[in-house]
Parts: sequence; C-alpha cells; structure tokens
Amino acid sequence: MSKDGSGNPVLTLQSDFDRSWVSVGRALDNADIRVDDLNRSLGVYYVNIAEGAKKPDEDKPGFFIAVFGGGEKTKEEEDAKAQRYQVRLTTVSDAVQVTVDKDINTSAPADVAQNVLEKLQESMRNAVRGSGQRKPGQFGLGEQF
Repeated sequence: MSKDGSGNPVLTLQSDFDRSWVSVGRALDNADIRVDDLNRSLGVYYVNIAEGAKKPDEDKPGFFIAVFGGGEKTKEEEDAKAQRYQVRLTTVSDAVQVTVDKDINTSAPADVAQNVLEKLQESMRNAVRGSGQRKPGQFGLGEQF
C-alpha cells in the first residue's frame, strides 16, 4: 500500500482491470463490506461500511420479530447511520490503483480509506494463500475447523 500525491492511501494491483475488478469484488464480500451498488464501466463499487450494515437479502425479519413485532428500523434510521463510500479502480499504466472516495470530488478520510484498503488487501492475500501457507486448522478459503 502506498500514498498518492495528496497523501491519500492507494492500493496498487499488478493486474489488468478485469482481474482486479473481480478480485476487489470478492475481497469486499469476504471482508464483510456491504456493496450497495456498482458501476463497472466507471470502475466504482458503492459501499456502506457502517457497523452492522446488512446486505439487501438480510432485510427479512426473524420469526420472533415477525410474530411479536419491534426491532425493525425505518429506512430513515438506517440512512442516518450509513457510511457510504466509493471504492474506485483506476487503470494506471500496467496496473490498477484502488482508492476510497466519499464522492466523485472528495476523498474519504485517510483513516477510513486506510482501514478499507487494509481489509481488501488482507482478504485478497488470504484468497491467494497457497496450500503450504495455510494456518493450522484452516481448510479452503478461510474456513476454520
């Protein structure tokens, strides 16, 4: 990981855009970072890093909540807690740079960007870990037994 000219964290992937796009998408999923939307032609994943952000298919209430009510948050409450950012992939020469932005014109705070990029880097590192480099008791891609 490095920094750009403005001091913002940048993750550089030595790969083409197509492979990088897939790798970052898998890393976001493995790092439990919620992807609200994506635009491949712009190279942007729209993410929500709020604590406990649920994925869209997790919105269904459990049995007891459905029967007895309560516990449901309104869309306004969820939007108020949302921490939405853009994970942006940009082709530079023969590599792809991954950055985290608040919006198209604003970089994310350095600590937030650093945290997200470190999670992505660790997730990608774990995905490519060879069989000789697995932790004791680890099988496949991250399963612990």
